[in-house]
Amino acid sequence: MSQFGQMPDRRAHVADVVGDEARHIRHRAIEQDGRALSGRHADCRVRKAGDEHERSPGFVEADLVAHCGPTLVGEFVRTLTVTDVFTGWMAENIAIRNSAHRWVIEAMTQIERRLPFPLVGLDTDNGGEFINHALIGWAGDLVIYFTRARPYKSNDNVHVEQKNGDVVRRHAFHYRYDTVTELRLLNELYELVRFRLNLFTATKKAVGWRQNKHGKNTRVYDTQKTPFQRVIESGVLDGQHASALTEVLRAHHSPGPADRRPRCRGGDGAEDRRADWGLDCDGTG
Repeated sequence: MSQFGQMPDRRAHVADVVGDEARHIRHRAIEQDGRALSGRHADCRVRKAGDEHERSPGFVEADLVAHCGPTLVGEFVRTLTVTDVFTGWMAENIAIRNSAHRWVIEAMTQIERRLPFPLVGLDTDNGGEFINHALIGWAGDLVIYFTRARPYKSNDNVHVEQKNGDVVRRHAFHYRYDTVTELRLLNELYELVRFRLNLFTATKKAVGWRQNKHGKNTRVYDTQKTPFQRVIESGVLDGQHASALTEVLRAHHSPGPADRRPRCRGGDGAEDRRADWGLDCDGTG
């Protein structure tokens, strides 16, 4: 029962509150590495699970997953997970050194540049790694609409919360990662994962409700599609970028070496990973 539910016995109510606090101790210890600015909470509109669904790509949910293993002692790697609400596009999983806002902003900047469509909205939880002057200022400079979830209401970020388990824990497990080598290997792993999920993994999307013969409301889902198909069908890309994204899919279908990731090389041999989704080699998009 919820902490705020009605309890007939006051002693049971106290026990419930204590139990609820105990369940959140680990959650708070992880999220309060960065100090949240209480004044900034008022600047971010609350977005709830029951609010109107997005009807075009560009609004994403973001969350951090801690790779602390059995202990919170010391510094350890976090994974920043970002997913598009409308298409299910797995924007990125990026492993960062810790939850300091400088690493979060650096990763979000990289994600914003890699997306095949414009980033127009960002929704996060209430952790200090997100609700701070630096990240909110970054979003404001790029005219990105910033919202937050209600405290301890994981359903408000249900799309990215699902990815935390199905993507991050499924591929990186529950081990502790705290070295530079592990950080690098995680990012190499995530680069391969995002191709598989975005180009080849079909999913169903909830599109509404209906009543069955017993009068009970049940979910209605669309047909299975990959995030790649949803992005193309949304019409958000112009012909040039839609063709470039299609070429990425063809390149991964074609027989050849195991590593078929597209690359854009300059004269010095540097790799511009923005070319992965068909962006120009000069970085202009």
